[in-house]
Amino acid sequence: MGGLMSITGEPDGEPQKVGVPIADVMAGMYASVAVNAALRHAAVTGQGQYIDIGMMDTTVAMLANAGMNYLHDGMLGRLGNAHPNICPYDAFATRSVGVFIAVGNDGQFRRLVALLGRAELADDPRFVHNSERLANAAALKAELEALLATRDGEAIAQELMRAGVPCGPVLDVGGVRTHPHALHRERFVEAGGQMGVASAVS
Repeated sequence: MGGLMSITGEPDGEPQKVGVPIADVMAGMYASVAVNAALRHAAVTGQGQYIDIGMMDTTVAMLANAGMNYLHDGMLGRLGNAHPNICPYDAFATRSVGVFIAVGNDGQFRRLVALLGRAELADDPRFVHNSERLANAAALKAELEALLATRDGEAIAQELMRAGVPCGPVLDVGGVRTHPHALHRERFVEAGGQMGVASAVS
């Protein structure tokens, strides 16, 4: 009901839900923020607060830039993994694990194509600035897919991150469980003989 499914999924597919109960989880997150704000308010003023959290309200708030795009331009459809305002911002296949690349500015785009061996793409009139890249998103994706198809996903993700290009491998839950970052940050913990997922706050 909150609109999130209408913008989730492939353009020619059915609306999709998020893979976890995101409205429930985020309502709890908003509630925890509200409780902390109320406690701070009480400490300063001596007055209590009434907290009202709804899952639909939460979902509408989560529309974020999609909600703003709707208010500015009208109806917003599903884009798969692409972003309505930033390009390239998408998932790409490699010869191993997929990678997600999130180029946020022209400098990052220059570093991306240079690292992939096609520095001249940064001067292609179709791709010089974000607005042109958005207008020619399909052509750019085809160029990048061809460059990434023979690369190892984990290796290219590491190279891109070292170059300051936001990127990461698209891991399944098993891959996350054994990933060095998740291990270092102790994201999976054993308690009472059972394995569980740790809180985001520790």
